[in-house]
Amino acid sequence: MFHIPHDSTRQWIIQRGVWHVDDCLLFVSPWKPVNSFNVPEVSTIPVWVNLKKCSR
Repeated sequence: MFHIPHDSTRQWIIQRGVWHVDDCLLFVSPWKPVNSFNVPEVSTIPVWVNLKKCSR
């Protein structure tokens, strides 16, 4: 559970929904007072690729 006091930052984080943190996927959603855990459907995930020893 995270508390993000700044409204616009909180909305941006929630809107993005899926984050990479230290090689782990993190799903972010607003807190609800009931026990509900729904993993959102993921259709795309941004990926960083390092290409080494590539010729021009």
